[in-house]
Amino acid sequence: MLEDLLVETASSLTIDETASRLGIDRTRVHHRLRHGELDAFPLGRQRRLPAWQLTDDGHALPGLAPVLAALPKGLHPASVAGFFTTPDPTSTT
Repeated sequence: MLEDLLVETASSLTIDETASRLGIDRTRVHHRLRHGELDAFPLGRQRRLPAWQLTDDGHALPGLAPVLAALPKGLHPASVAGFFTTPDPTSTT
């Protein structure tokens, strides 16, 4: 799991980087985190946001909040990333 965490950390964003990508103030990022609209994990004294939850055009993934809410609390960041970034072989889309 340590290797997975290192990979996840390398592709994560700070609060300020996330705010810049979304075109919003950092306080809005904190608001979205509090309301479960974005995901973050602790890294030392920082909170890091996985880059996979943002689209290339600067938006949060559509429908992210209800899926985050349905995940068990306390999942390892690499497990959450794997859930969101691993293709479903049974999907028809």
